[in-house]
Amino acid sequence: MAGDSDVTDFDNLILDEDPLERLTADDKAYLETFTKLEMISLNSCRMQSLENFPVVSSLTRVELSENQIKGSDLAHLAASTSITTLKLANNKIDSVSDLLALKALTSLTNLDLEGNPVCEKDDY
Repeated sequence: MAGDSDVTDFDNLILDEDPLERLTADDKAYLETFTKLEMISLNSCRMQSLENFPVVSSLTRVELSENQIKGSDLAHLAASTSITTLKLANNKIDSVSDLLALKALTSLTNLDLEGNPVCEKDDY
């Protein structure tokens, strides 16, 4: 019935261009109530940190392109092992060693790093 939805019914959440910069502990707790969430998009949100990134077992697609995310923050995604698609284009990821944190994402099959400094490295 229209109007009777609660957050547990949502499977896609698009927050593009919302100037968040970082997620608080309260943001994390709230986002984790979206128990059927399959996709979250935080493109162009001026994100500088992935600290407090929500862990939702149904989450398979994460879009974080056009932000200010550094490679050292990728470790905050390690608990989200159900992610299959991760879009990180045009951020500030500059070291191949920072990408090792993504090894924990055992379901990952699609990774977009276009426009990151790491793509210019010889060992990439």
